[in-house]
Amino acid sequence: MNVMKNADKPINPTIDKNIRYHGLTKREYFAGLAMQGILANPSTNSARNVIIADVAITCADELLKQLEHEKD
Repeated sequence: MNVMKNADKPINPTIDKNIRYHGLTKREYFAGLAMQGILANPSTNSARNVIIADVAITCADELLKQLEHEKD
């Protein structure tokens, strides 16, 4: 049985007839929210986009990790 990791589950799933999920994953959604917050700070205007993206992904991964530990 193929069990989907929490990070790979969609935030608003739609399922087609082949039982495939579509939409943004939780990881993508959380990274987007983190990036939005980072870019809202005027001091990040001079930061490189690659660095901002890396930080946003790191934040998303840490949030998902903490949420998994919360289940224990």
